[in-house]
Amino acid sequence: MASLLRCFNNVPENTVYLGLTAQNSNKRVTLRHLREKHLSSQPITMVTAYDYPAAGHLDTTAIDICLVAAMVVHGHDTTLPIMLDEMLVHCRTVARGAKTPLLIGDLPFGTYESDPNQVAVDTAVWILKEGGMEAIKLEGGSPSRIVASKAIVEAGIAVMGHGLESGT
Repeated sequence: MASLLRCFNNVPENTVYLGLTAQNSNKRVTLRHLREKHLSSQPITMVTAYDYPAAGHLDTTAIDICLVAAMVVHGHDTTLPIMLDEMLVHCRTVARGAKTPLLIGDLPFGTYESDPNQVAVDTAVWILKEGGMEAIKLEGGSPSRIVASKAIVEAGIAVMGHGLESGT
């Protein structure tokens, strides 16, 4: 049986699995790269990933942005139950797997609302330092979210906003 399986496999037996093969230059997508694509009317691609296998597959494609979220993988229909420690696990896992796309970590609800300045910045820094992300995403367009976004940007962290409709 082993010899039969060997016939269908062109990888030498003593080769260790080295992971997925990247289809691009393995250079990390940057905000400058995204701006250039936008200015030249090129499409910008974005995918959400939750784990290492999904993240690794992103390097085999030309995905520009990877948003790390946790709601769906934990079976929630809202982002409310997700805690910061859960997000950090997903962020670290995706950061180990995806080497090319710009990585954006979702700030969980409750990690920036109480103090739109200091707590918001501290949480964003934590997502970057501990989670391996390069930018953060937060929800809503209320005045407190705008204050939080401004404080985070002034701290040197890129922010992607996601507006919510009234009542959701």
